[in-house]
Amino acid sequence: MRIETDSIDDQTAVCRLSGELDAYTAPDLRDTLDEQVAAGCRWIIVDLADLKYLDSTGLGILVGTAKKCRQADGDLAVACNARNLLKIFQISGTQEILNV
Repeated sequence: MRIETDSIDDQTAVCRLSGELDAYTAPDLRDTLDEQVAAGCRWIIVDLADLKYLDSTGLGILVGTAKKCRQADGDLAVACNARNLLKIFQISGTQEILNV
């Protein structure tokens, strides 16, 4: 998996993922998102346009980061247009939690 992060301003970041987000690659995403929150980012947009696969470990990291953002009076949003990934968000009930 490849992770690219851009800051929009002091409190907002965009994180673009490509490849596969699974149990093996999820720790890298957790570290990246935790660094963003620790640096003061309250608003995070996770762009999944180039992500091919997402498992429950990756989904859990997104939900956990959304909670951290909300505790800092911010939020996390997921940008996704892939049907296979959208189905995961629908089935898991995380579509609203993650602002997909």
